Amino acid sequence: MRTSVIDVGGGLRRIYAAGVLDYCMEQDIRFDLGIGISAGSVNPAG
Repeated sequence: MRTSVIDVGGGLRRIYAAGVLDYCMEQDIRFDLGIGISAGSVNPAG
């Protein structure tokens, strides 16, 4: 099974999404595909 994440951009949504992705990293949750929209494209790249 493949797991993907779509990250949105814009203001507070980006801050929230960064926190969610930090949690996923701490829990060793990995994604096969990361798609970012607008400012959210920075988060999956890291």
